[in-house]
Amino acid sequence: MPQTVKSASRMDAIQAPIIAVIGDLIRQTPGTISLGQGVVHYGPPPGALKAAADAVSSSSTHDYQAASGQPALLGVIAQKLQRDNGIDLARGIRTMVTAGGNMAFVHAMLAVTGPDDEVILPVPFYFNHEMAIQMASCRVVPVATDAGYQLNVDAIRAAMTPRTRAVVTVSPNNPTGAVFTERALHDVNTLCRERGNLSHQR
Repeated sequence: MPQTVKSASRMDAIQAPIIAVIGDLIRQTPGTISLGQGVVHYGPPPGALKAAADAVSSSSTHDYQAASGQPALLGVIAQKLQRDNGIDLARGIRTMVTAGGNMAFVHAMLAVTGPDDEVILPVPFYFNHEMAIQMASCRVVPVATDAGYQLNVDAIRAAMTPRTRAVVTVSPNNPTGAVFTERALHDVNTLCRERGNLSHQR
């Protein structure tokens, strides 16, 4: 009787989330204390729970909604970004509501990259970012930080190639907790803007 051969998928080559792996190790070693996750001991605010319950009980919640998010929520986000961050969404910047930061990062990768593109990740990096880049069929380019885990802009510049599509900066950093300086973030943004303009001119 012929055997069916399971074809490999892109996910077969991507490492499983390390949190589950470490969780298994902890369960196999009684008495181990995990310091790996900052899980709070308290629940959501009562107001948030009530709003969620009201939304679930509303029949309109179960209809198809705008893909980018409910207009009322987008309006509140726009006000927050204008007030706290000086970002004016009226200038053509688009907002997408997602179910958490990991989904937002996947959306961003799929939006700005194509297969075999490169994305620079300062080391050490959040493992889910590496996974998302690989899921988008792109190559992770790790770039060392300094002894204090601060960005090395010269190293980032040297790592850029014509295939570079993004430089990922997370501040406060996960997993180190390092807060990148405003100067370094400005320099990385300037570098990306210059390289982006060069690629458009080719």
